[in-house]
Amino acid sequence: ILSQMSCFTVCMPDDHSNPLSDLRVQVTPSAEVTEGQRVTLTCSTSCPLADSSSYIWYHNSRALSPPESHHKQLLLDPVSRQHAGNYSCAVSTHRDIKSPEETLTVKGEHWLGRNIGIWHGTLAK
Repeated sequence: ILSQMSCFTVCMPDDHSNPLSDLRVQVTPSAEVTEGQRVTLTCSTSCPLADSSSYIWYHNSRALSPPESHHKQLLLDPVSRQHAGNYSCAVSTHRDIKSPEETLTVKGEHWLGRNIGIWHGTLAK
C-alpha cells in the first residue's frame, strides 16, 4: 500500500511488516549457468528505495569487498567456478535484514576428454 504523507511517499506492506523484509536476490539469466557467461544478481524489494541507497552483498555468508556499494546489481562477467555459492544482500541502513540466500550453480566444461564439472554451493576442491 502506498500512502501520501506530507511531501514523501511511505511504502508499507499490507501486513505492516518491515518494508525490507521482502528483500530478494534475482539472478539473470538463471541460477544455473556455464563458466564464461555474464551473470547479473539484483537485490530487489517490492518497496522502492532511494537511488542513494547503499547495498551489502554476501557470498557464502561473507560480505564482499568493498563491503558497501551504491549498486543494487552485482555483475559477474565472466562468471567462473569461484563465483558458485550462496548470495544474499542487505541495505546498509538495515544490515540485520538480509535477503534469503540464492544459490548460483556454475557448470564448467573441460575440453580434455569429455569431463564436465558442476560446481554447486561452495567451490569444489
